[in-house]
Amino acid sequence: MQSTSRRSVCDACMLALICLTVLAACQQTPSQEPTHPPLKVGWHTWPGYFPIAIATHLNLFAKHGIRVEPILYESAVSSHPDLQAGKLDGATGTLADALLMDGRMPDSVRVVLVADYSDGGDVVVTTAEIAAVSDLRGKRVGARFGSFSELFVLTMLQKNGLTQSDVTLLKVEPKDVPVAIPQIIQAGHTWEPGISQALAKGLHILFSSTETPGLIPDLVIFRTQVIKTRPDDVRAFIAAWLEAVDYWQQHPEESHAAIAHVTGMGVAQISAQGLKLFNLKDNLQAFAPGTDTTSLYISGEINRTFLINSGGLTSAPVIERLLDGSFVSTLHRSLPTH
Repeated sequence: MQSTSRRSVCDACMLALICLTVLAACQQTPSQEPTHPPLKVGWHTWPGYFPIAIATHLNLFAKHGIRVEPILYESAVSSHPDLQAGKLDGATGTLADALLMDGRMPDSVRVVLVADYSDGGDVVVTTAEIAAVSDLRGKRVGARFGSFSELFVLTMLQKNGLTQSDVTLLKVEPKDVPVAIPQIIQAGHTWEPGISQALAKGLHILFSSTETPGLIPDLVIFRTQVIKTRPDDVRAFIAAWLEAVDYWQQHPEESHAAIAHVTGMGVAQISAQGLKLFNLKDNLQAFAPGTDTTSLYISGEINRTFLINSGGLTSAPVIERLLDGSFVSTLHRSLPTH
């Protein structure tokens, strides 16, 4: 009886220990889940940035193990003060935007992904009387000063044997260009819906970004501190984005419906016409050194020189530091070999 009693006590103790172990394991489960807050990413409704809407709608961020809080801004530029103030983890913008942010706070941000580059989405429109770029000599041309808009116009002039002194550049917002022609300017840089408005008014396209591949890339930019402290989350964000790009190209109708659901836009308003959307392979090429503007290093040098000459930058950002292609390289290496 005594031994039976001892065995019963031991069995009871063992049962209690098992219960306590199971209970402790259950209590620890929540702490094993990701504890990072959502990545806060600012963006706006430029078509090249629509993959973030697709990824949100299809729960691709969750699929890749992260939480993302996309924050919609009226323009990319309006999100950048919040990015540099630490209110955002990442944001969308142009290469010029990234250079300007680096100029204000060196090594505060880095470019981790190319979303697209303009491939006919940016144009210079003009009146029927101006048939060639050379006809702009002595004319007034509108652009947004200190941005890729002005650089685009200057590149057009240079490619056609003109200089800035051959025309009168006026500060005109791209959205206002169709209305400003011909009373205020004779030509100007715009994009949609300005292109459609200009054509409806009887204007025509004089020059387009199909002639400047890679000069105007749209990018995803993250704070350097976030890249250093949360590299796996940044990598997962990029993987989800690129999966959304592939989905868009394979399922355009479903993607347009997803974009409309997230943004509130009409499906008829959604189009990537005039853009080259970048997949993983395109990104690998863009982050590689090259000899023309399809390489971020070359377009970076051109944008940097323009910003210094126009007074936007007082010092030269280190392009090799600003461009961080490590994430797309890692994703490429992780693909199964065939």
